[in-house]
Amino acid sequence: MTKELEQFIEATNACTGIIQEMIPMEKEKRQALLSEDPERMQEMMQTQQAAMMRLRLAEEKRIQYQKDAGFGHLRAEEILEQAPPEQKESLQACFLDLRRAAEQLQVYNAKAMEIAQANLAFWESTMHKEHLSAPQQVTYSAKKGSAPSTFGGSSFQTKV
Repeated sequence: MTKELEQFIEATNACTGIIQEMIPMEKEKRQALLSEDPERMQEMMQTQQAAMMRLRLAEEKRIQYQKDAGFGHLRAEEILEQAPPEQKESLQACFLDLRRAAEQLQVYNAKAMEIAQANLAFWESTMHKEHLSAPQQVTYSAKKGSAPSTFGGSSFQTKV
């Protein structure tokens, strides 16, 4: 195995590892959303952002090693077609692990997003209802001149 191909496989496995570390984070994010605990949600978001940065850096390395190994911008299936026969099995296992981890992460992320959207819709409807039920306060009316308000009247009110 060439050094470049070995680096590519290691980098792909590193990406898979980071994604697998993120799966419990998605589960925790879901629990944080269900608990509606703002501090817990904030902490979870910070942890997830750090993991995303690590994944982004690992993915950039993986892409560079893929180019160095002579596979340019090829998809996994195309890499397998062009890979040396003795490396196809290890590459196939590597790609399969990556795909499975990514799909699992995607499922948990989708569940968390559903909860987040439901929470957001609830709070938006609550805020909308509060806005509609708030008493309308008029400080000036063309018919009556100044009208009472919660501030005790218009600031333009004069005595004659």
